[in-house]
Parts: sequence; structure tokens; C-alpha cells
Amino acid sequence: MIKELTDKLLSSCGNGKTKIIYGPKKAGKHIFLFNVFSKCLLDNSFTVIDTRGKHISDLDKLLQDNYSELTFGSAHRILLVDDPLFYECPEKIIDLGANSGSIDVFVISDKNIEYSLADKMTLLRGRYELFYFPYPMFENLDPLSTGGLYYGSDLFSFDLIDKKLLPLTKAILSFKGKPCSLRDIQSKLPKDTSLALPSIAKYINMLCEDCFFTTVERIDVKNGMPLTGKKCYIPSTLSMYEHELIVKMDYEDLAGILTTNRLLFDGWNLFSGVYHYQPTFLNKRRYAVNNETIVLRKNDQWFILFFRESVYSDYPHFYTNVKTFMQKILITYDSFKNYYHDHGIIVYPIMPLLIGGLKLNGI
Repeated sequence: MIKELTDKLLSSCGNGKTKIIYGPKKAGKHIFLFNVFSKCLLDNSFTVIDTRGKHISDLDKLLQDNYSELTFGSAHRILLVDDPLFYECPEKIIDLGANSGSIDVFVISDKNIEYSLADKMTLLRGRYELFYFPYPMFENLDPLSTGGLYYGSDLFSFDLIDKKLLPLTKAILSFKGKPCSLRDIQSKLPKDTSLALPSIAKYINMLCEDCFFTTVERIDVKNGMPLTGKKCYIPSTLSMYEHELIVKMDYEDLAGILTTNRLLFDGWNLFSGVYHYQPTFLNKRRYAVNNETIVLRKNDQWFILFFRESVYSDYPHFYTNVKTFMQKILITYDSFKNYYHDHGIIVYPIMPLLIGGLKLNGI
């Protein structure tokens, strides 16, 4: 995953945007930027400027001094910046690398700036590019004896979360990434915890700003239109769950959380897909709604993801009747390569997806 991120960042040089690498605390972003990535930049003959310990007023002088040392034909100047929110005017850090042909700015942050700088997003939109840096969850994937999936990581603990947010955090985790409303979350809080809906919304924003959760909106898979009401809150790591809960977790829930984190790392836009179908129950047709499907979008490409432990057991034939313009993908725990199944559905094993991302070329 580190090599993947390094390659993506290198290919983004010269695009006129500030590159923001964000993710949960203690995920290893600082070591990555100032040790791993900076060495890679130097190996590729880039001129690297480390701005740690510098005030924002010093950055212009750093650029001017360094510019005078550049020789004709040398590489762009690269600024490596620690958390921009430490600065009095973090938006100026983002502006440094915006629309510049000679400067690339790479910054790391423990927060999602789209929450932290929400009141300034109108001015900053289009000036930066986000790169999600999750916990190192995909390098050491281990199969459990139950046949499920689990990645070991003791980097995360509830100690990183404000104690007053712990009951709310556990209430959100109880939905395992499935759609829920503020009232649904409120109903899961301990009886001795009294939080009004506005306070719950405020605290959820704080948890999402600190990268403990990612908010995923719901859309209608028939036409791609957004839906109001419930949202999904995807945890950034399974380490927030007790191990016993992970073992008991359904494949669909566990695979959904792992898959969404991988896809966020790969830069996909994620949604919770909603579709209608008519299952047969007691020889009668019923009307039902499914809210647990992941929808992906990138470069005007749309995909809808379904989850089943195996394509051979209880294959969901009603998926073929879902009316949508999106390509359907079935994520399974099978060990074969991806291929086209009946009705044009792509069957994709989860382990290659988690390790290498979603690659559909050559199917």
C-alpha cells in the first residue's frame, strides 16, 4: 500500500493542486511523508523543502532562497508540510501549491479538512487533492478459523477518542456501517446518556473530522439520484471492535467495512445504494427495499457492489433483476480470479481486491 500511495503522489506532481494526505492518528503518515516519500523524491532528483518548525511567514522566503539555488532544467520545488491546521491561516498553505507550475505542496493531517475548513470550502474547492491514509490494514490480512476475514492491528484504541464521545462511538459501531438516522443512533445510547439530536450531529462531525468514521450518502441505484434521511458511517479500522464481535460478524458486514476502506484509499467516490426488489415469501411476492449496497463512482464510471460469502452458496438471483445503469459486481470469499458470471455480473474475490484494489481490466 505504501508503494501504491508513493506512485500516486509522484504521478500527481505538477497538477497545480496541493496534495493533502489525511487519515486517523498514529497511522504512520508523518513517517511516510518525511522519511519514506521524501527519500523517494530525492532519489528522483526533486528539490525538497522541509517546512517543519517554520512559520507561515517564512515559507515565501524559503521558496525565494531555494529558487535562487535552482539550476536550469531542475525539477519542481517540493514543499513538505506538517499538519496545516497548526497554522493560523491553513488555507494559505493550500494556496501555496494551487495553480502553480513550479511548486508542489504535500501536507499531512490527522483531520479531514473538509470538516475542519467547512466554512472556507467554497474558496478552496479545486485547489487541493485528497489522499486517504488508513491504518495499515491490508498488508497483513489473516484468515480466521471461522473462515472470515480479519487484519491484526493494535495501533488503534479507544484512548484516541474523547471520553465523552465513547458512548456515541459504540452506538455508531453497532450499525456496522449500515444506514442509520440520528434517531437510530440515539436509540442505541446508554439510558444514562442524554444527547439531543443536534448534539449527536455535532459529535458525529467531530468523529468524522478526526477520521474515525467516513460519512457515506445514500443514492437510488436506478437513476443515481441522492436520497435524504439515513446515512452510513464507515469505521476507519476494525480495531475499534472487540475481537469477539469481529469473529461473529457476518461476511457481508465485515467485507463491506474492509472493502470501503480500501476503495477510499484508491480514491473512489462511495455511496450507499438503495434498490427495490420483490422476494418470494410463503409463495407470495413481497415488496422490499435493500439499503446495504455499495456504489462506486470514478471518472463517470458507476459500479454497484453486492456481497456473498461464495458464488456457489445461496446465489442471490434477485440481484439480476435490480434495474440500474451501473455495472454489477459480486464480492465473494472465493479464491479464483474475477470473471463474468450470469447476466453480466462480475464476480470478484475479496482478497485480491483488498490487497491490490479493484482492477477490472482484462475481464
